[in-house]
Amino acid sequence: MQKQQIDTFILSHGKDFETEMIPMMRKSLENLPEESSSMLMGAEFKSPTTALILSIFLGSLGVDRFFVGDVALGVVKLLTIGGFGVWTIIDWILITKRTKRANYEHFLKLVNVSNTISA
Repeated sequence: MQKQQIDTFILSHGKDFETEMIPMMRKSLENLPEESSSMLMGAEFKSPTTALILSIFLGSLGVDRFFVGDVALGVVKLLTIGGFGVWTIIDWILITKRTKRANYEHFLKLVNVSNTISA
């Protein structure tokens, strides 16, 4: 992938990932074949801000966990009414980091699929 495309990707999606992950992502993108870059450029990532808003207003129902992709934890959180309120409050602090980690896992899957297709 070209440097300009990498910079564009990082600028447009950088807020969706933790700062420590950006150098590793840049390295993965440098090794990505040109023909695979369009799939990654059109990828959708979850907004940490949206996850936080969902956590604040609907966290006791587990909606924030469903949004991030943690379906099993979302069901448990729903059945326990947010861990009797305690889990809901903890998620207000942790959900943005969990969203960014889930985005990074999604990014890695896309890069690995792209490398597999081009090989």
